[in-house]
Amino acid sequence: MIMEKLLFMLLVCLAITSCGGSSGNTPCTTLDCKTLKYSLFMADVNFSQANPAATNIQLIASSSFQDMTHPRISPDKLWVAYTTYNDTNGEGCATVDQRANTEIKATRLDGSQTKTIISKTNSELTTNNYWYGINNEFTFLAGAPGVTKIYRAQTDSAMNLISGPTEVTIPATILPFDPHAISDTQLVYGGQYDSSGSDVKSIFLQTLNPSGMPTGLSLGRDSVGTILLATDVMENDPKISPDGNNIAFMRQAPNSGVNGFGFRIFVVPIANPLSEANISASLGSTIANNDALPEWVDNTTLVFSNIDSTVTFNTRTIWTMKSDGTGRKQISLPTGYRYSDIIPFLSGSGNQKIIVSAEKIDAICAP
Repeated sequence: MIMEKLLFMLLVCLAITSCGGSSGNTPCTTLDCKTLKYSLFMADVNFSQANPAATNIQLIASSSFQDMTHPRISPDKLWVAYTTYNDTNGEGCATVDQRANTEIKATRLDGSQTKTIISKTNSELTTNNYWYGINNEFTFLAGAPGVTKIYRAQTDSAMNLISGPTEVTIPATILPFDPHAISDTQLVYGGQYDSSGSDVKSIFLQTLNPSGMPTGLSLGRDSVGTILLATDVMENDPKISPDGNNIAFMRQAPNSGVNGFGFRIFVVPIANPLSEANISASLGSTIANNDALPEWVDNTTLVFSNIDSTVTFNTRTIWTMKSDGTGRKQISLPTGYRYSDIIPFLSGSGNQKIIVSAEKIDAICAP
């Protein structure tokens, strides 16, 4: 009886527009589609408030079994592009852990249309898209596990692919991940490379049309400056500030959490890589509490995900802080969800908004 009720609620939810139907969406203040496992929703947030809260929540896309990550707002602020997952696990959920056969889609912010930009290919990974410039150019990561490459492409305003994908030239010795570009002249990515016979992970900066080796910014250091082997350090999700002066990234390494291996967010000035700062230092030495997935709100403010595995199912909440680590505040969002990827942006009318990935904790997957 319970299962029949859940299925009935799911069918009802799929039929109404507030659940991402083809005819548009309506404000969804409590995320009404409670049987749907995964969602992308948009909300207003005033980051300057003492206790910022998401308001005017609108559901953009949802799925009963497919996770949706890496939401990115298009330059015209009419679409959100994101990664979807197709291979299911034993529970019937297609999650970020099932990385083959992924694809990049885009949905209009009013929920009225969804299009596939980059289709799944031969069991390969296709993910981590990021718009740059004003002409709908974007970078993304694709390839088989262990041989991923960075590509660039371009769509028209209707999300039809008009250029690319074209591989971005990087040194053959670097295995890249998590690319982020803000222009033709600034592309940052994490990479694993061979340094004198030892694999090291680092954050690299280069142009999209490079003339030489990229600049190594973090060089796989721990928080006391020691360069580490790739098995001892992980550095991911580098993001360039809008003014192009700083890079925020997440690092998991000895001393990142003082005595543990927890993820912490670091900010490194491009002009002075040795003066990097651990802006998650307030977490102390715990390895169960992690800051991850930083995004720039403006040149001095970040928004990010906090993952606390000390509680059942672990909690994933969204926070904001200044780029020096001060002003740390949690953003109030509907309860009952785990939140991960987030993108902040200004609407055409100048309102500060976010788009965030959400997973309903007690919902089951129904492929």
